[in-house]
Amino acid sequence: PGTCPAPMPPGELQFLTEAAMPEVAKLQLDLTLLAFQCDLTRVVTIMWSDAKNHRGMPFLGINSSVHNITHYGDTDMGRLKLIDRDRWQMQQFAYILEGLKSVTDPNGQTLLDNTLVFQGSDVSRGNVHSHDDMPHLLAGGAGGWSMGRYVKFQGQQHNNLLVSILNAFGGTHTTWGDAAFCTGPLRGL
Repeated sequence: PGTCPAPMPPGELQFLTEAAMPEVAKLQLDLTLLAFQCDLTRVVTIMWSDAKNHRGMPFLGINSSVHNITHYGDTDMGRLKLIDRDRWQMQQFAYILEGLKSVTDPNGQTLLDNTLVFQGSDVSRGNVHSHDDMPHLLAGGAGGWSMGRYVKFQGQQHNNLLVSILNAFGGTHTTWGDAAFCTGPLRGL
């Protein structure tokens, strides 16, 4: 939609080290923005770690396995380190949103106006592997949904949100994933 600038090479980076995660994350988000800006792709998935993440985040003072921290009891003070992890992840979410908002296409719309960004998790509470009350964030103008509000869908599976996203982009599916965990698209998005 807009100009397609050549990226600067990042230089040498020990990308597999835990300490490099902030720099790697920024590079991934910058490449995502550039790929959208150059219309090289329409879909990107960024995953900070898998569900069995046994890596630390030393740049946040988390030197042990993040996965193990998610299993601490609700009253265990060690669990508070998840606040730092979640804050960092939300900062990355804000970074990509600001980047998408900063690029204007020839029609005067931003990339954010034409994108749907989904932030989610695979569980709501790792210590009990709960899927109840899972928070998800959606941003952007694609899909035609009303943003800037809090919506609670009591007792709904998160697969219902995923099939709703698929339908917002032209899909006609009634389920996503295991049909036992998807009753259909959500209404009122």
